[in-house]
Amino acid sequence: QVKYILENKTINFNNHYGAFPILHIIIFLISLVGISPLKAFLFFPQIFPIIGILFFYLFLRKYFEEKQCLFASFLIAVFSMHIYWSSQPVREALGLFFFPLIIYLFDKEIEKSSLLKKTLLFLSFLLLIMSHNWSTLMTLFFLFFYSIFFIKEKRVYALFLIGVFTALTLLYWKIVFD
Repeated sequence: QVKYILENKTINFNNHYGAFPILHIIIFLISLVGISPLKAFLFFPQIFPIIGILFFYLFLRKYFEEKQCLFASFLIAVFSMHIYWSSQPVREALGLFFFPLIIYLFDKEIEKSSLLKKTLLFLSFLLLIMSHNWSTLMTLFFLFFYSIFFIKEKRVYALFLIGVFTALTLLYWKIVFD
């Protein structure tokens, strides 16, 4: 897919991998700086899950003590499937970044809404939708259950946001898979 973008300066939406172009676009942009696309593809995607763990930690800080948050972040970092997916240059690596980022931004938006938080949340969710399908579903399910069990005062607003995210997901999938 990156080679197709480099040669044609457009995204090939004609297959399943082209429907989720964010990783390919990132590698393409890195290659414009002068780094070989193969080197960029093999080494840069692994940075995203590491950053994602930081957002997971920041989210947990609201509910737990620092030692517990650090321990939970450590457990996620050494969890075999996290290592497996984050060590590969695949779309799942972006999902491991966007999942905790969106949870963190969603929590901050529900806590105290602002235009900046709302914009970052929507932009992150749109990028997640265009990054990986299973990560999008996992994020939607987590946000739904988080809203039901942990959000009391602004639950209707939280569920509204989840409804908007679900509609955006279904619309994107309808456009690229039809």
